[in-house]
Amino acid sequence: MFGRRPTWTNWSGAVRCTPQQIVRPASIDALIGVVREVAAKQGKLRVVGSGHSFSAVAATDATMVSLDHLRGIAELDREGRSATILAGTPINVLGDLLAGHGLALVSPAVHTQWSQRSGRLAARALLSGTPDVDAVVCGSDQLAAGVSAALREAGRRIPDDVAVTGYDNWAVFALEADPPLTTVDMNLEELGAAAVRDLFGLIDGKPVGRGVRLHASTLVVRESTGPRG
Repeated sequence: MFGRRPTWTNWSGAVRCTPQQIVRPASIDALIGVVREVAAKQGKLRVVGSGHSFSAVAATDATMVSLDHLRGIAELDREGRSATILAGTPINVLGDLLAGHGLALVSPAVHTQWSQRSGRLAARALLSGTPDVDAVVCGSDQLAAGVSAALREAGRRIPDDVAVTGYDNWAVFALEADPPLTTVDMNLEELGAAAVRDLFGLIDGKPVGRGVRLHASTLVVRESTGPRG
């Protein structure tokens, strides 16, 4: 008789799956052991973090590896004022962990207007307060283009000195930035096509389903975070 499969849901409850098993390694060695065990059986595994994504990127019917218990500071460089953090460490815990070593996060999130000018101004302020910053994550490609311009003006090399990421995969910014931006493509054409299909379905009196619809996004890796592997 087979046991009941576990159920996993993301934080909003919009994504749900029943993996074969959910394992929660609490150390790097334990994680390596899980990977080797699954590989030996020629199985598949999917790694899940905090489950904040609205896409079904973490959903699987194979082995799910949850990083919830993989927390803490793996390496600490006091002189360089940097730390390597284990993947399951939540932000609300990270602050206290760093404070215990006399360190803190470089900068809190900055909310500003969606423009290149705002990106430049935010980057200049960041560099003024934290000149040794080595990565900037932006909420749009337009902001990221402005950030990249400010970094170049300050003599910073991208990605050698500072890595930059955007969001949207908006070609006019993502491809024209120097260097081209690593970004997230929300596949808006597919999203729009799905919305139109549902609209025509409603007009024709056909059932189109209810609730939240999930559409996959794509990570597009370009030179702003390093050369392609």
